[in-house]
Amino acid sequence: GRALTALEALRACADSLRDYRVVVFSASSTEVAERVQELCVFHGLNIHILPHSDHGTMLKYFAHARIYLGVSISDAISTSMLEAMAMGAFPIQTTTACCEEWNEDGVSGFHIPPDDVAVIADRVRRALADDALVDSAAAINWQTVMTRLDQNILRVKEVDFYNEIFADMTEARGAE
Repeated sequence: GRALTALEALRACADSLRDYRVVVFSASSTEVAERVQELCVFHGLNIHILPHSDHGTMLKYFAHARIYLGVSISDAISTSMLEAMAMGAFPIQTTTACCEEWNEDGVSGFHIPPDDVAVIADRVRRALADDALVDSAAAINWQTVMTRLDQNILRVKEVDFYNEIFADMTEARGAE
């Protein structure tokens, strides 16, 4: 993760966050905890770290969130981003986490670089200021999640995928 980069971006747009409660989850270091405390004390942010919570609690937080901010260098899809999308939070996610496959930049989320504090802060400000964008994205993202994560659709795709693999293996063994 890039928690310190995310926190620096929040510091850069602290004036826009004054009326919001900021919740940090999955904070994994003392350095992150210290930076959160500094943002609270020295920059007046209503920010705190959420202790490890069960899945239902996390979904409730996402359901009440205006924005989900994920800053990482992972090469896999962020499960928390998908959950936030499903619960109506506007996703702002680093491009390294496959977000391009799930939402359209500037339409149903923002795609951000993992180390550009100014860009991240700008996207947070824009999502805070543009109600129409956030509301429209919530509807689009709900449809995306319903379509792409529907168990009935996924089950058929999974069976087809394995049947194709087994057919290829059988064909390869027959050629030996």
